[in-house]
Amino acid sequence: MLELHRHIDQVRDIAISIALSEMVLVALFSLVFGSFLTRQLLALTTGAERLSAGELGYQLEVKGSDELAQTAVAFNAMSHDLLADRHKRNAIMIASLDPIITTDKDGHILECNAATERVFGLAERELIKRSLVETLILEEHRTHYLNLLHGLAAPRDISLSAQRFEIRCQRGDGSPFTAELSVGSSEFDSEVYL
Repeated sequence: MLELHRHIDQVRDIAISIALSEMVLVALFSLVFGSFLTRQLLALTTGAERLSAGELGYQLEVKGSDELAQTAVAFNAMSHDLLADRHKRNAIMIASLDPIITTDKDGHILECNAATERVFGLAERELIKRSLVETLILEEHRTHYLNLLHGLAAPRDISLSAQRFEIRCQRGDGSPFTAELSVGSSEFDSEVYL
């Protein structure tokens, strides 16, 4: 009987050792897998932050073929497409012989192309964040243009979605000239751009 108890104690000790070993292995596996998962998610977060900061085309290193790797592949494709779209937009801005000016809903200039600089005689850095109306439109036409801007920036009125008209403008040196102006609006992320 004593021998039986001793044998039962040995089996119990072995079972406890196996259980403890399994627990240690599960903990180690969880730590390694968790670290891998955390690194992958951190890389994805870093990539999203860099893309958001304007680093279009940023690519993540793709490891494996699991769901996180598939997410990284999709992220890389999106980042590449955004960069390609930016290049196309820049090519249009550069190739255009006509001035192209983008403003916010209040009429402050956000960007312009080289043709704008050439026609108005002002460098882009002199135009950015300035009021398009006060900078480029002759004083006697400003009220009309401001009314147009407010109409385009207001809630959707289809009749004001795009307009083309002649307006008297002024160059950087103050000299007046007549220009054909096409104005349209676009809404993105609750902001209206003209």
